[in-house]
Amino acid sequence: MSSATDQQTENQSSAPPTLAEVYAEAPSNPDLLPEPQQYDYWHFTFSPPADYVEGQPHFNTPPIDDTDDARNLLHELRNNVKNGEPPLLPPAIAVRIAWLMNPDRSPAEHAFAEAMTHQYKDAILEIDSNDPTPTPVEGPRRGAKYYIEHALGERYGGADATLAFSLGPYVYENLKERGVSEPEAIKKILEWTQDGRSSFTGDGYTPHLKGTEADGAHEAITKPFTLPLDKTGQSVAHRFAEQRAKFIVTKHLLAPQVRSAA
Repeated sequence: MSSATDQQTENQSSAPPTLAEVYAEAPSNPDLLPEPQQYDYWHFTFSPPADYVEGQPHFNTPPIDDTDDARNLLHELRNNVKNGEPPLLPPAIAVRIAWLMNPDRSPAEHAFAEAMTHQYKDAILEIDSNDPTPTPVEGPRRGAKYYIEHALGERYGGADATLAFSLGPYVYENLKERGVSEPEAIKKILEWTQDGRSSFTGDGYTPHLKGTEADGAHEAITKPFTLPLDKTGQSVAHRFAEQRAKFIVTKHLLAPQVRSAA
């Protein structure tokens, strides 16, 4: 009797999670940050540092995380701005990356956070330089970099921003398992997020990312979910994200190479 029960439990745990189970475990949330309306694009906390100069952006460790990795990332970002250097990451995206550095998060989230920190700046510049969007006579150019950073940024983030940081770690993991290099994997993920929307660019509360649509056995993701803290990555939401990432990579991120090689 016990062996039959054990087998039934094993079958249940290996069965693909449903979205209903995901939302029950990790409720839909418009943003990764608690009370995101309390933050703006430049200010990570309410208390400026002692050397804060009025009118200049400032960065403290966000209260959502207090790990060495997160502190180091935000400290380096603040120094970039003080020295007039291009930051490794846009401040709003850095907050999300610091969130993923929480020691209670999964190995996939940690690996994605590290790769984004190291590769984002070069990847976004390469993507934007290959974007044919012309510079208008008046006003700023709104090319790939503009839309990616608005879709992923905390202030203007919505469904796609939340899903990008829930599915992204497992998309990155799957790409690496298939032999894609770290720089190329981050580039592909950023290109994938170009379909994202924010409240600023319009309809930021409905998923637009490729791979969130219904397709055969895959349910349509109609609202975002956040990954719960789970060092093992074995909770329902993590297993769902891992499986959906395989679909995203196979159908959307590597599909052109597969077809051209055939």
